[in-house]
Amino acid sequence: MAKSLRSKREKRLRTLRREIAEPFYDKKEAAKLAAQAAALAVPGCRQLPRR
Repeated sequence: MAKSLRSKREKRLRTLRREIAEPFYDKKEAAKLAAQAAALAVPGCRQLPRR
């Protein structure tokens, strides 16, 4: 029984850590997309064709 309680507690902690970490990655992704959009919006900057 102790093992079951311990594993449930570990699962709960894992989900809490994941919920805390997600907003950081969302902000990082949004910042990356904003930087890409700004770089492509610069006049005289053309996108190179992919091979």
